[in-house]
Amino acid sequence: QAAELESEGKIEKAMLLYEDAVDSAERDPLYHALLARAYMKIGRFTDARIQAERAAELSAPGDRTDVMMLIARVYGAMGSWDKAQDTLQEVLEQKPKCGEAHFEMAKAAEGLCNYTRMVQALDEVARLGSRGSSPEYKAALEERQRRISELSNQTNSENASVETYYALGILYKETGRWADAVEAFNRAFDSQDMGADAHFWLGVDAEASGRRDQAVDMYKRAVALCPNHAGALRNLERSLLLKTVEEFPTDRDAWYTLGLAYSSFMNWTEARIAFGKTIEIEPDFAEAHFRLGRTLEMLGETDEAAAAYARTVELFPNHVEAAEALARAENGG
Repeated sequence: QAAELESEGKIEKAMLLYEDAVDSAERDPLYHALLARAYMKIGRFTDARIQAERAAELSAPGDRTDVMMLIARVYGAMGSWDKAQDTLQEVLEQKPKCGEAHFEMAKAAEGLCNYTRMVQALDEVARLGSRGSSPEYKAALEERQRRISELSNQTNSENASVETYYALGILYKETGRWADAVEAFNRAFDSQDMGADAHFWLGVDAEASGRRDQAVDMYKRAVALCPNHAGALRNLERSLLLKTVEEFPTDRDAWYTLGLAYSSFMNWTEARIAFGKTIEIEPDFAEAHFRLGRTLEMLGETDEAAAAYARTVELFPNHVEAAEALARAENGG
């Protein structure tokens, strides 16, 4: 019944039936996995992780691959890309030819800005032929390759336009050829007509290579060309804050704002570090304890989250959100 409701898009009703199934057969890993999937669909990621891990505990050693994949996807949805990557590595150690695991590994690597690893994973997916086998996908890929060849021929001309290099860079990026994409964007770089996206991707490449000053410059240029460029704005804020905390490591506000920035795009692991640094600098900063509690809760560390909420209430007894979160944590969610 739950599966039928889920197929009809009635996720919350399906979730209630899955919960009943788990209560009726607590040691059946399948029911825990199905409940985890339902929780994930409605954004209850911590609950999804708990149920998926319970399914893994109950599964036979040789039957855990699908559950471990689910756990990795939950971590990805929570923005914990490092944990997703570690989980997927476990899967690949058991099943090195699992194309889905390589595909999820590519997503985790992208989340960690490890574009070399991302391309390696996508290359492995292509080699295994586990994705993109539909006629529509193959036709789209062939069209991209045809367009790349066409634009590459145009760049051999002395009068190749900025638009040609930029379009070629975008196509390279979409097909995972990052080094070629950066080279194409660089060829367009001398012109003021280069688009915001090109500056953004040059910034991403510079940041991944440790050239933060150059990355900041690229992000600034992208924002100047497109003030609402979400990716450039986000990366610029993070890069400037990282630069600030490197220059002024005891700047409480810089660390706290960096934590908020990481939280805004669900990088909970880095947010935890930033809020922790904030508290090291000022142990009685109540709001930092509260934000740390939220971060720990998203990472599934409920006991530590409860302690952070308790400290918040101790420092600021009228903090309503912290009191509610503490009660929720103490009651098991």
